[in-house]
Amino acid sequence: MTERRRSLAMQRWLAHQEIDALAAEVRGRSMAPGMDLVYAVKLDQALAYLDARRSNPQAEVPSYVRADMEVDGTSAAAAAQAIVTASKGFHDTTGPAIEKARREGKRAVSAAADSDALADALAAAMQALRAI
Repeated sequence: MTERRRSLAMQRWLAHQEIDALAAEVRGRSMAPGMDLVYAVKLDQALAYLDARRSNPQAEVPSYVRADMEVDGTSAAAAAQAIVTASKGFHDTTGPAIEKARREGKRAVSAAADSDALADALAAAMQALRAI
């Protein structure tokens, strides 16, 4: 492999890292670091509770659903539904927009034939992510 090819390969790798970092930063505007796991568990609990409640109206209320219920002063069903709705809002709009911009940017960087094209692809990817 020539020095020029290695240099372009390294530029691609660095550009991919920049794109991933900015995508994570943009996601962070919607969710604090570490909250993704909490939100995933909340969603799992909310869906499981709503499903269990169909056959057993007295189903046990999971911990995160109970916490939201107590904070919001709502029923367990309303708290669970609010968790599902909030998750759907992110995963139907912002989340896919971030992922689309991230993947398109990395694809364009990978396809760049030279350093100038790579720099243009990276700039376009960063602009697309910042616009979200």
